[in-house]
Amino acid sequence: MGIKTPWTLASETVWQKTHRLGSKLWVLAGLLIVIIGLVIGGEKGFILFFTIIGLAVVVPVVYSYLLYSREKV
Repeated sequence: MGIKTPWTLASETVWQKTHRLGSKLWVLAGLLIVIIGLVIGGEKGFILFFTIIGLAVVVPVVYSYLLYSREKV
């Protein structure tokens, strides 16, 4: 289980750093989603929910690629 990209699977260092960032982002995303659900709700809350989830998915993947690229240079 985890952020399994070709880059994280190729390097233990990239795996660890990516998951360290990913864990923090997912906890933050969860907290924001709860707050948004309680405070905003409705259509705006729905849009923010998917925006937050999208960022929590994309940011660690891009970060892992950048780490791997720097490691291979």
